[in-house]
Amino acid sequence: MNKNTVKYQRAVQAYLNELRFTGHSENTIANYSRRLNYFLSFWETTDPQGDPGKDDVRAWRDSLLDNGVKPATAKQYMIELSAFFEYAVEDEVYEDNPVTKRLMPKVKEQGKQYTKILDCEGIAALFENTGSGHYWPRNYAIITLLLDGKVRNAELRDIKLKDIDFQFSELTIQKGKGNKTRVVSLSDISVSAIKLYLASGIRPAECTADDYLFGSCYGGKGWHKCSGAWLSALVERHVKKVTGLPGFRSHSMRHNGTVFDLNNGIPMERLQAELGHSSVTTTELYAGKLGSKRHQAGFKMAVSSRDYWAEKNKAQLAQGA
Repeated sequence: MNKNTVKYQRAVQAYLNELRFTGHSENTIANYSRRLNYFLSFWETTDPQGDPGKDDVRAWRDSLLDNGVKPATAKQYMIELSAFFEYAVEDEVYEDNPVTKRLMPKVKEQGKQYTKILDCEGIAALFENTGSGHYWPRNYAIITLLLDGKVRNAELRDIKLKDIDFQFSELTIQKGKGNKTRVVSLSDISVSAIKLYLASGIRPAECTADDYLFGSCYGGKGWHKCSGAWLSALVERHVKKVTGLPGFRSHSMRHNGTVFDLNNGIPMERLQAELGHSSVTTTELYAGKLGSKRHQAGFKMAVSSRDYWAEKNKAQLAQGA
């Protein structure tokens, strides 16, 4: 076993721990573990000299089919492998997900959808600041920033207060994918949500601009960076509570924010820059295609809701929230 397969095993263990943390049954976790190890067993035989690549995935797929595995079953295995790599990319273990759509075995039935798309009503509901509870301002700010700013799980956890320019409504991502720096424009809804969160007192008063925007004092460590599993669980609970949609992952918020912006007239080139994609082709995959006029009208309704709640948030701040 070389260092590359050890790296894969550790990433798998972290992924299984996240599934456990987010409430998946032990039976489900065992099934995921077994199927992810199918790939490892095959990959080990090739004496890997680097991270898993598309050629490794293609060879594994062909091996499954050659050994009599049905195309639908092989596709399901690859969907689960893709979900794992999406998590590992979010956690910056790997640079890219080697499981692409083109590598999937062709079958008639549709595979399980990994990225869930919210309807216009669901997006509008997430912009509404109507919740209660001590941690609502924090959770609302996180969800709004993920949706409006389209940031990744790891990027959001790395944000420090100094990275936000409130005057020009901009967020600088200092350690994006590939350690690239980029600037993201924020709508009034994000700026107001962050300000309400800061006014709530959840973030300790002794924290400075150099400290993480979102963090935790759990375990007596002082204010520190939270884990990817913690953020994933928070997003899943919040989205289910507000929209009723279960199993929603933090990375899906990025996809939804991109679809939302595309249907509201944001140019593809601007979306590419804000998402930090090196190729506009990747952005096109994220955003999909423009919806029908009826579909776009629904998104405009969500924009109206977003702008309405931004003004409500501002009024709350002006009242000394």
